[in-house]
Amino acid sequence: MKRDILLDEKIEKIFKEKIKKSDKYNIVIQRALFDEKITNKNNLAILKRVACVIFLCILAKGIIFTKDISAFIGKHLLNINSNEGIRAAIENDYIHETNMEPSSYNDVSIKIDEIIMDKFNLLILFDIETPKVEKIQNIKIENLIITDEKDNYIVLKLESSDEYKEFYEEQNIKQNYKNIALNNGAYYEQLVIKQNKNLKFKYTTHSEEFPKSKILNVKIKNLIFEFEKGNNEKILGEWNFSIDLPEKMYNRKVKLYNETDENTEDISIVKAEVSNTETRIELTTKWGEPVYTDEDSEEEKRRKIDEVFNKNHSIKEILIKDEYIENSNGERFYPVINSNDDNGGYNQMLDGTLRYWQTFNLTEYNATDTLKLVLNKQGKIIEINLKNKKWLCSVINGIII
Repeated sequence: MKRDILLDEKIEKIFKEKIKKSDKYNIVIQRALFDEKITNKNNLAILKRVACVIFLCILAKGIIFTKDISAFIGKHLLNINSNEGIRAAIENDYIHETNMEPSSYNDVSIKIDEIIMDKFNLLILFDIETPKVEKIQNIKIENLIITDEKDNYIVLKLESSDEYKEFYEEQNIKQNYKNIALNNGAYYEQLVIKQNKNLKFKYTTHSEEFPKSKILNVKIKNLIFEFEKGNNEKILGEWNFSIDLPEKMYNRKVKLYNETDENTEDISIVKAEVSNTETRIELTTKWGEPVYTDEDSEEEKRRKIDEVFNKNHSIKEILIKDEYIENSNGERFYPVINSNDDNGGYNQMLDGTLRYWQTFNLTEYNATDTLKLVLNKQGKIIEINLKNKKWLCSVINGIII
């Protein structure tokens, strides 16, 4: 109880101090609702308290913003714990509310409330209704298969290697040790809030390229309910449903950018793509001389490889850091920090080149025709100018095309 009172006082203090003008309240609400430090089990309680305190503060000021408050509270729960790129997509209505009927098995009903799908990201908000809701601390989906109308495997999550093997045999797939799903097995799942008898459960996954699917067929088999003190319960069942995606998702486009400067500090841009939810940059640069030559024997090649990579050769020598993208409006966008995605990384190649990739919070909604990639390579600040491919012109016979 004391903790709750302190929380109320803190929220009220924020509003009394920060809402000096009516156009400031929405920023404070957003920060309060979408603070990633809020724990899952307390989300609903905090949302309710924020709503109550906002209402009291507004009444005290004689101002009513009911319509605006409702836009932040209880709407688009995919916002919670999402990065800035996802939030930008949602703010620009790149989200689909399904209004679908639930699929029920025994005393558990499941439906999908919200979904986002672009080239790189797929986010699904499940609504799970069960009488055991109060005791549940977390949920895991044991088996999840998502396909589209062209039989592409978007997600393939099975319980064990034996189930994968059996699945591949049934589908006549020879690659028994490779996840054939377009998300390559990477995912993140989280219980967002508990509300009455309903659980709001968020599933997030990513891909190098999701197809422009029009229909998603979702099959869930078995759930794991996690209770306090490490007690788990397997809920046997099978839930199936299909989702018709809106045209804005299956007719989506990405913005492609080219480097306008040649040979920028031995850096070459391999890929620069801006989607509805993020930007992906891939580049190559030099980190050293080739490890071996074609004239070396196989034994000599192995010796040189071991010498380089077993003697603490470190990325510290070639570290790329402090990256950001700046648009022509002067806005800066930094790397995505997300527990479910391999957002950035590097490969040191034996030919002396470094392959480096990074994901940024820039989306198509704030991408301008020209962008600037800024990074620190070995202590030197490097700026690389990028231009949208559709604005790159060629002149043929005096005609600009």
